[in-house]
Amino acid sequence: MNQTAHTSSAFERDLVELNEALVRLGMLASKQLNGSLRAMSDFQEKRVKMLIDRDRELDELEAEINERVLMIITVRSPRADDLRRVLAATKAAQSLERIGDYARNVGKRTRAIMESEPGQLPWDQMIEIGTMVASMIDDVMAAYQEGDLETAQAIRNSDLHVDKLHTNIFRHVIEQMDEGKISALNGAHLLFIAKNIERMGDFTTSLAEQIMFVETGVMIDDKRPVRRGLIAGACQPAHRGASLNAYSGLERAMTEASAPENDTLVLADIGDGGILRLTLNAPKSRNALSEAMMSALSAALADAAADPAVRVIVIAANGPV
Repeated sequence: MNQTAHTSSAFERDLVELNEALVRLGMLASKQLNGSLRAMSDFQEKRVKMLIDRDRELDELEAEINERVLMIITVRSPRADDLRRVLAATKAAQSLERIGDYARNVGKRTRAIMESEPGQLPWDQMIEIGTMVASMIDDVMAAYQEGDLETAQAIRNSDLHVDKLHTNIFRHVIEQMDEGKISALNGAHLLFIAKNIERMGDFTTSLAEQIMFVETGVMIDDKRPVRRGLIAGACQPAHRGASLNAYSGLERAMTEASAPENDTLVLADIGDGGILRLTLNAPKSRNALSEAMMSALSAALADAAADPAVRVIVIAANGPV
């Protein structure tokens, strides 16, 4: 994002290095998705293996970004705009790492399908939705660096079209399975591939919302445009209802599985002088910086950034680290 001048050159360097690490992570996530799409049109075992192996780079880079964020917060004590920018970086890193995970999963399922000599499958539809999401990722990273609110809003709105494409693929695959043109196993792989790509679109939309938060200071709490017809519109004829309802339950389970754990992971207590103490509260896991922990910590820091009474933030842990 656009960087403002700081009296502390060390602080400014920290922000620049944080942004550069995030840009590298965004490039890797985009590379992973594009690699999984190429595997659909020109399958090569070696290419898929590289895709899977490269996922470790995203994990390591996300961990580096999280460490940088914690260092900046504890050492530099950023406030207002700077704190929002730092918080947005850790949320963006989580989203990009998840995009990489889903791209890896798409590659694995594509390999499983190809090994079964499946015949004619709707790869064109998969590539269409994947190409759209890949374009969204590239656009959102450019908007992130420029602080482009207009582009961020456009990306957020485009999620509705991704959902529509996902619904169309879902209907088509179910129809092909009902008619015996696609095996149950390959149909399941295809449904998961489509869902993985749709979730990448969701995480890209989350990145756009972080841009809006940083640039305006307002958390985006209104609901995104709602897609309709996934179940109600797709349940004809009646004999397909059981399959569709079963998949809707699976879809909800997949979505809920990626949700953060409860907010007791981080305890907040503000004392005299505006000193806020945030305590990591997961002693059984040695307060590891998991996705859920970082999400809870980011939420607590976002609340602190919006509270004028907070002057100093102290981060501690309940138990070992």
